[in-house]
Amino acid sequence: MKILGAIVRIGASGIPWYVAGMILFAGMDVISKTLVQTLPLAGILWVRYIFYAGFGLILVLKLSGLKGLKSKTPFVQCGRGLAMLFDVALFVLSFRFLQLAEAHSIAAIAPLMVTALAVPMLGERVGPRRWSAVLLGFGGVLIILRPGSDIFQPAAILPLIGTLSFSLYLILTKIVSRHDDLGTTVFYPGVIGLVILSLIAPFQWQSPTLEEWSLLVLASLLAVGAHICVIRGLSLSDASLLQPFNYILLLTAIILGFLVFDHFPDAVTLLGAGVVVISGLYVWRRERSTAKGSEK
Repeated sequence: MKILGAIVRIGASGIPWYVAGMILFAGMDVISKTLVQTLPLAGILWVRYIFYAGFGLILVLKLSGLKGLKSKTPFVQCGRGLAMLFDVALFVLSFRFLQLAEAHSIAAIAPLMVTALAVPMLGERVGPRRWSAVLLGFGGVLIILRPGSDIFQPAAILPLIGTLSFSLYLILTKIVSRHDDLGTTVFYPGVIGLVILSLIAPFQWQSPTLEEWSLLVLASLLAVGAHICVIRGLSLSDASLLQPFNYILLLTAIILGFLVFDHFPDAVTLLGAGVVVISGLYVWRRERSTAKGSEK
């Protein structure tokens, strides 16, 4: 009965929605890796951002009406939009050269980057134990990258810089969440990205085949579906509870990379990814403990 009760509680929480979002993101990345081998990057992102901006517009109008189109922190929102676009562009571009598992193993450092950036940007205090875990996590990334060896791929820097940009996006999201509502916060990155891509993509446009069009639309729908699942999950459960389930994305990327592309990370990459994940989970546990202690 206890097990059944636990299953019921999980089903009623945001965990299933959040996990579904991570799986959909991994599926989107599989399609992105396929498309980026033959199509220009800007064109792929342009189609995706048309759908994403449309979704953001519908959401903000539903939640806040026309007033939601105006932000109280427009410059920070624009910065979020640029950071997100930079992250997505570098990450998708990395798929042209790297395995899905390699890119996502590096991206798993994001929670640790957020912890480090939160000190100067948000004024948060981080104790020596969490700093040690952050440094250990960066050591895990070095294991994956293997700089100075014959195996090192310069393209591996792409997801690393992209993850730094994504971490900055998350920090800026924390800032704007104090002033703007959810609809406005979702709306701005989509519009900013769409405007910028509309200035670039037409000059690099390559007409997709019917199959490529199908994949472009499917990837865009998966992206929208993933955002819906993540938003629904966050509405049902605290973000701190859901954070460990971000690593479902890495696990799914490894599985899909093997099934679709016959790629499987080597032992050193798996070791580095394990170090990053363990470090991230430790930081999450410490943050949860600190938060509970401050509530007492």
